[in-house]
Order: sequence, then C-alpha cells, then structure tokens
Amino acid sequence: MYHLVTKGLIDDEKKVAEAKNDEESYQWAFSQNYMLHLQIALNMVLVPLFDKLMNERGLASELIVDKIFAWPLAKRINHL
Repeated sequence: MYHLVTKGLIDDEKKVAEAKNDEESYQWAFSQNYMLHLQIALNMVLVPLFDKLMNERGLASELIVDKIFAWPLAKRINHL
C-alpha cells in the first residue's frame, strides 16, 4: 500500500525532501498514517470529552491556566 504514496515531501507547495528508496517511502507513509489516526482518535475522544466538561462541569480556559501555573515545576521553570 505504501507504494501508492508519493515519493516526495511537499510543504507549502515546495518539495522539501525526496524518498531515495522504498524504505524511506514506507517510513513516510507510516508516519503520515500514524498522525492521521492519532488526529482522528483525539478528535473522537478529546473533543467530546472537553465539550462535556465545559457544558456540564463549567470547565474554562482560566481554570486550566490556573492549574498549570499552580504546578510546582512550572514555577521553577518560570524562575530560571
């Protein structure tokens, strides 16, 4: 199936890389498929979860930011 994927990587309508052999082509196809499946899974799980938390539990961005800033490691990083 990976033979169907193009042999070059295009970004912003410019060719930025080119597969030199079948192994590189396979790796690109695997990486692209992995990212696609990851995005689909996250959209199917996280979007409905956060929608429910926002609508039913009052989750807001301010609460998330406050939680991050209260994290001890974040305080140490900000003082560096």
